[in-house]
Amino acid sequence: MAIKAQPVKIHYRKPKDAREKPQATLDIAATSADATVLHYQKDLILARINQIFGDSWITAIRFVHAPVNTSDRNVNTLRQSQPLKQADLDRMTECLAEIDDDDIRKRLEKLGQSILRKEQYKNLHRE
Repeated sequence: MAIKAQPVKIHYRKPKDAREKPQATLDIAATSADATVLHYQKDLILARINQIFGDSWITAIRFVHAPVNTSDRNVNTLRQSQPLKQADLDRMTECLAEIDDDDIRKRLEKLGQSILRKEQYKNLHRE
């Protein structure tokens, strides 16, 4: 389902007092049909996300509509074809060097590369 859905935004709400926990809602873009299927897997998705980040960081998932006629696959392919700047890669590698677990480090590296590509893509198309 990762091909059919795209994380869009995280809404973070700070607690009003010290007894409350912060709340974060993850928006995932998908077509109406895919959102219906994903809705039934919401608890599983939430559990896997929080397993990676720990401490129930994301408290809710919300599915937002993505138009059917847009091709997110083409955008993702274009993003992946752009080479990342070596300085950005070096900085990310330096930040992740202290993480002992290889699996978590690789996943965070992949996430970081994806975020950097998205930023490059946005900056390229703003000009």
